[in-house]
Amino acid sequence: MSWIRAGTEVLGSVTAVAGSAVLVEGVLNGDLLGAGVVYVAASGRVRGFIEAKEVVVAGEIHGDVKAQSRCEVHATGLVVGSVNASTCLFLEGARVIGALRIGQVDD
Repeated sequence: MSWIRAGTEVLGSVTAVAGSAVLVEGVLNGDLLGAGVVYVAASGRVRGFIEAKEVVVAGEIHGDVKAQSRCEVHATGLVVGSVNASTCLFLEGARVIGALRIGQVDD
């Protein structure tokens, strides 16, 4: 598992080892690609494109999300950008400002 801890800011894109999990508690200014599961914690901020098998958002993403399997946005979560996922779960209070495409994920 890769971990961007609270208080850490990463500038640049991150490519995860295929199938690995990435936990973002700090700030990522760049794209995040290839992860099995991406979890953006309530304290986490991502400014960039995310492509992974599964994306869970409790913090903020400013960029598009592409989840091959599923995307879950918690009550504290915010996505400013499009979401393209096979399935989605939006908990009460979740915010998405952008287009949603749920079903078949484009390659």
